[in-house]
Amino acid sequence: MRLRHGQADFARFEARTSQLEGTGVQDLDRPAAKIITSIHPQAVGWHVLAALAALAAVAVVAQALARQASANSADHPVLAALGLGPRQLAARIMLRTLVVAVAGAAGGIAVATLLSPLAPLGEARLAEPAPEVSFDVPVFGLGALATVVAVLALGVLPALRAARVRKAAGRAPATRPSAVAGAAAAAGAPPGAVIGIRHALERGRGTRAVPVGTALIGSVAGVAALCATAVFGSSLAHLTATPALYGAPFQEFFIGGGPGEIGQARVLKELKDDRALDRITLVAVPAVTVNGVNVRAIAATAERGPMLLSAAAGRLPAGDGQIALGASTMRAVGARIGSLVRVTATGQNGVVHAGRFRVVGLLPIPTDFGTGGIGTGAALTTSGYTGLQCPPSPGRVQCRHAAEAQSSELVLVRAAPGPAGAAALARHVARNQGNVSPPTVPAALVNFGDSAAFPLLLGGVVAVCGLAALTHLLVVSVARRRTETGLLLALGMVRRQLATIVFWQATTVAVVAITAGIPLGIAAGRAIWRALAISLGVVPVPVVQAWLIAALAVGALVAANALAAVPAMSAARSRLGQLLRTE
Repeated sequence: MRLRHGQADFARFEARTSQLEGTGVQDLDRPAAKIITSIHPQAVGWHVLAALAALAAVAVVAQALARQASANSADHPVLAALGLGPRQLAARIMLRTLVVAVAGAAGGIAVATLLSPLAPLGEARLAEPAPEVSFDVPVFGLGALATVVAVLALGVLPALRAARVRKAAGRAPATRPSAVAGAAAAAGAPPGAVIGIRHALERGRGTRAVPVGTALIGSVAGVAALCATAVFGSSLAHLTATPALYGAPFQEFFIGGGPGEIGQARVLKELKDDRALDRITLVAVPAVTVNGVNVRAIAATAERGPMLLSAAAGRLPAGDGQIALGASTMRAVGARIGSLVRVTATGQNGVVHAGRFRVVGLLPIPTDFGTGGIGTGAALTTSGYTGLQCPPSPGRVQCRHAAEAQSSELVLVRAAPGPAGAAALARHVARNQGNVSPPTVPAALVNFGDSAAFPLLLGGVVAVCGLAALTHLLVVSVARRRTETGLLLALGMVRRQLATIVFWQATTVAVVAITAGIPLGIAAGRAIWRALAISLGVVPVPVVQAWLIAALAVGALVAANALAAVPAMSAARSRLGQLLRTE
């Protein structure tokens, strides 16, 4: 059937039909809303990934442009002597930046077009009518324009700085010696180690200056991104493996109360008589409105132990005038924890009754109850709901009894810890097969975690950028310090020691990145996970796995030294005559 006013008529229609023996009503809009809700976190995740990747790209591109402007300005003294002014020198660098921006925009469009058949992922792919190659002209046009403008804007300051510095050629700024290198020398470290540490931490001066600062920042960002990714991924895995965090602290729920099903009173009595069951909660799922928004609510009564629901923020409702909302519902009704909302319910006679409830918590809604998704729905006490249905009147007691008798109920159960509780729960499950189910992992979380590897994608992008920054540092350092390498050869260093300098330089950068990046990454991962968990409406529990963080640290050291292999061989194969010829 299709109701004339849609959801606005559903509560009254359900109340009327429930009076007919053997009649039940199922709202088919709820499964559709559940599918939309399961796809929504993926859409949000892609937007978050795009925003974070854009920030990472801005940081890396800015560093790359600064390094390139510094490298391109080496011949500015000669050009200035030939008559080029600072504006022309800056324009020279900006012209190259424009070429980079246009090439990057074109490459981005090409890659996006080639990858378009892979999107969307998960459930959303089943709803995509045309999953073939897509060339979205408006999106690509605006994206290309934004890329060119952003890259040019990032290149202005490095170009002006390079032109201004080269205008005052000959006045090389003094560099502060590294305290770490001095401490290593004082401790009796080998010459290769001391020089490598100095190369990693000291910029140098004049035409031999090396942009160590941007390389260090890029390496720290790469390690931080990997650590944040590890925290995010571990927290997501812990969430999907812990039902209490997504709103299902119960182990099984028993269905009862309708014709042809098990008797709810008999099941409840059997469960309550078994002391091996630690917590029991009765649940009904009536239709209400909250601030005019149609909502499926959970009306719960704790028969034994605390209520078998979870609160992501605030607390669970405990009184007649209290209500907790899912994250999506809270946003839809414009409420927050502590505010008052107007709740309406339809009585047995079809009359709509309204009341004021205070929002006391944000909670994940178990997806097994048909409320529409993990963030959609509300929860209040059974007493609060029947009190709303049956306002003060001479027949209030009879009204409450009738409302409780006609409500279709679920019994949520959690066994006591230990083998006795597990055995008792298994016995009740076997006795009531077909009318008992365990909680299910919300499809939205499964799709978000399995179909779209958002944390891995983001961490990979930033980590590759950090490795690129370190590689650039090593290559530029070897190239610009060729004269110094020649002097070291003339003073008696062997080629193996020259290679050791490069390895020590890479190791020092990696140690700095690990020391600064791990705390930053853990803090960022915890903060991002908390923000995302609250937005989804699940309990925010960040997880930091020490072994995984340690493995990332070891991997960063190994990767840094692997990248140093080629520059180290290049430095070791240098010939003394060629290195000193320019002197």
